Amino acid sequence: MAVLTLPMAELAGIVVHSTMYGIYIMLFIGCIYVLCFKYRSLSGRHHSRPVNKILLTVAFTLFVLITAHWIIQISRLFDAFIFVANGTTPESVYIAARNPKNVAKTALYVAQTLVGDMTMVYRLFIVWNRSWTVIILPTLTTAGLLAAGVNVVVSFARQTPGVDIFTSASGHWIITVFATTLATNLIVTSLIAYRIWSINRMVQGVTRTSIMPIINIILESAGLYTAFLVMTHMAYLAKAPFQFIALDAVSLPEFRSIDRRCLKLM
Repeated sequence: MAVLTLPMAELAGIVVHSTMYGIYIMLFIGCIYVLCFKYRSLSGRHHSRPVNKILLTVAFTLFVLITAHWIIQISRLFDAFIFVANGTTPESVYIAARNPKNVAKTALYVAQTLVGDMTMVYRLFIVWNRSWTVIILPTLTTAGLLAAGVNVVVSFARQTPGVDIFTSASGHWIITVFATTLATNLIVTSLIAYRIWSINRMVQGVTRTSIMPIINIILESAGLYTAFLVMTHMAYLAKAPFQFIALDAVSLPEFRSIDRRCLKLM
């Protein structure tokens, strides 16, 4: 059985990334329709509402970041396997952390993860009736993600050729990025689910409409993102090339954001 190498993992990651990017485009279109035109409530009726400019801005920002990230991935693929200079191997292209395209790819991943986490914190703030207290902890973890992400990008740009990224300063900051975004995801998802569950209990007997489907949607979206994130983290700690496949899957944080929720409520 062939051992999974770095170039093989990157190729498989491109396939996964491109497939999920195609799914994301459909979710993005559905979300824009919901945000700009109308939505269907749990009762089945269609309603119009004012455009939520914050969520609309977030949706387009993530679209630009995710699309740019995918384009760079395709460009790196051509650099590694098509436009190969003499004496250059695909592995040397992918392993060069300070390569401008690798740095840009990392910066885009950090940016879209940060925007996704900030969106989740904003949603928590709204669901909890604009309570500042409830968002203190996830705000701190998001700030930790920002600090760690900036350090990852800077350390990649300054990485000395031949240095093991897993044992360098970059490796420690990468672990912090994974840990902080995972913590934010778990905290926010748990608090939103609890808030909706408690409201549902209070309104039982007053109305026949149940808001439990919303909890299911939130938990499913968060569960998908968390599963990919944990796999990426574990593969990274094990120094396994599989991490690059999982990273390409988890690099679409929009799956835990507004698109999937909007589409299922249309």
